[in-house]
This record gives sequence, C-alpha cells and structure tokens, in this order.
Amino acid sequence: MDNLKKYLSFHWIGISFALSITGLLLPLYMHSVGLNENQIGDIFFVGTLFSVVLLILFFLHSDVSGRKTSVLVFAMLGSLASAFAAVSPPTFFIFFLVVLFLRSSGRAVWVLTKIFAIENYEHSKGLSYGIFVAALTFGGIIGTIISGYLADSFGFSKTFYIAAIFGLFSMIPIYFIKEHKIKLQKFSFKPKFTKTFAALTFHRFLASLGSAIPFVFAYVIFLNKQLNFSYSAIGLIFAIGSIGDILGGLAGKVSDQYDFKNVAILASILSALPNIFLPFISNIFMITLILFLTSVGDGIYATTLPYFFEKVSTQLGRDVSIVETLGISLGVALGSLFSGVLIVSFGYISVFIIGVSISLIAILPLFVFKK
Repeated sequence: MDNLKKYLSFHWIGISFALSITGLLLPLYMHSVGLNENQIGDIFFVGTLFSVVLLILFFLHSDVSGRKTSVLVFAMLGSLASAFAAVSPPTFFIFFLVVLFLRSSGRAVWVLTKIFAIENYEHSKGLSYGIFVAALTFGGIIGTIISGYLADSFGFSKTFYIAAIFGLFSMIPIYFIKEHKIKLQKFSFKPKFTKTFAALTFHRFLASLGSAIPFVFAYVIFLNKQLNFSYSAIGLIFAIGSIGDILGGLAGKVSDQYDFKNVAILASILSALPNIFLPFISNIFMITLILFLTSVGDGIYATTLPYFFEKVSTQLGRDVSIVETLGISLGVALGSLFSGVLIVSFGYISVFIIGVSISLIAILPLFVFKK
C-alpha cells in the first residue's frame, strides 16, 4: 500500500469513527429531549438542505484550492458538529448547526474518496475506492459499537465531546500527504448536463431518497422506542451489519474486471430489497443478518461509482460534488422530511415500504449507460 493510500486510510478511519458516533446518537438524543419524529425530520431537512449549498460552493473551487485543503476543512466541520452537539441546553439552532456540519462533512468524505481514487489510481479505481470504503466503514463500525456503550455509561454530552476530540486527531495524517498536482482547467461554473450526467444525478437522488426515508433517523428510533433495544444494542447491530460494507468494498476488483454497470444494478438490488422485512422482525440475529446483506450490496455498488463519474465528468471536483450533492444530499434532505411525516401519519412500516420501492426504482436511470 503506497503512502497516499496509507495516510488517507488512517484519516478516513479516524473521521468516520467520530462522525459515526454523532450520527448514530444524534436522533436518539433529539428524541430524548422531547422532539417527535416530525420535528426531528424538519431539522434534518433544513440542515441537510443548507449543507447542499455549502458543499456545492466549496467543491466548485476544489479543483483550484486542492484536495488536501478540502480534506482538512471538512474534517474540521465534522469535529465542530460533535462539539456543538454537546452544547447544553440544546436549541433548534444548535441542532441545525450540528446537522449542517455533520451532513457536510459526512457527504464530503465520500466525494473526496471518489476523487482520490479516480485521480491517483488509473488502473485500479474500483479496488482503490474499495479500500477507502473499507477504511471509512471500519472506523464507522468501531464508532458505532462504542457510541452506544459510551452513551449508556457517560451520557450524550460527554460522548459527543469524545467524538469531537477524535475528529481533530484524525487530521494529523493529512499533514504527511504530498499535495497531488491537479491539472488546472479553465474554471466553469456550469457542468455539461449530458444525458448520462443527468441520469447519474437522478439515480443518486432516488437511491439516497429511498435509503434516507427509513434510515436517516427512523430505524434507530424504531429499535429503541418500539423494540426497546438499548443504545449499546443498537450500536452493536449497526456495527456488525456494516461489516458487509468492508467485504463489499474489498471486492472492488469485481468492478475493475467486469461490466461495472451490471455490477451496480445487481448490487443495488441486494442493498435495497431485504430491507422490506425489517419492520416485521424483532429478532436481533435476523435484523443484523439483513443489515449485513444489504451492506455487502452497498459496498460492492460503491466500487462502481468511480467508473460512472469518470464517464460523466469534465471537471472532476465540480462534477462529482454536483452529482453527489444534488443527488445524495437533496435525497437525504427530502427523505428526512418525508420520513417524519410518514411515521406520524401512517406508522413506521410505511417508511420501509416506500423507501425500498424508491430504491428499486432508482436502478432504472442506470440503464441509460447500457445503450
């Protein structure tokens, strides 16, 4: 493993560890202070929507400012998200800032992993991105496991402070990275909205929307409120399930050796369809098994993305950020809003039925690439 991949992987593990603690516990914390699902959905919607603006404005110029600067800026925002989450008493504005910084940092790390894989590993993009996915997932698993135990033992506030400190430490390996020289281009605000570019953006939007409706905050609250699982048990369930992301990510050679379009379609089905059973199951083993299987699909699907972006991009930092931000962040924002409304109006089962249906429909735009 070369030095760039090594230092980045250490950073991805650290920042993912910090973000996963805050990301898992934040909805539970908001619910514990008296907010209902509708209010939580509104806060996630507003915060995520503003993160779209922040991400696009920053990444439009990332091809000039450099990748190293981008990594440091969003690692700092992730640390601030955890620090603000620890502020007491919490207010709507504080929660808004937490979601804004958390969503910005969380989305940015995935944008940056794709950019680094595309720019630095011409003949092994799938495998290289898979290694970055594995690093992010490993950090997320450790953070998810420990978050529940920390919250049960020390409370939310101290746990958020611990996450903030780890976020800051995660920045250390970045200083050892030699800045990659970006081929400067004539800067253009406007991407080329080709048929494939629009299809990929729409696909990422639908996939994000379908996943966000049941999983942004709904399922962790469902496990705690409806099934009476402790914070520790919830963290353990998601952590074990996420091991599938690592296995799927390390299978990145599949995308390098076979038709990445077919791989993406099959992996998308695996990552979505089994979730339809979750609201009907209370057995912890079966819940974990389903989350593991869908995570394998997520990990394999992720390794195909550098190839999609290489096909549609003319200005990498700008184009990847626009697809990911307009697609993923808007999907998460609307998914958060719809999730709260659906739960209050129709119950928790509705978010899984609608979410899985949208995730399967999201596969259709990918057929544009097969023509």
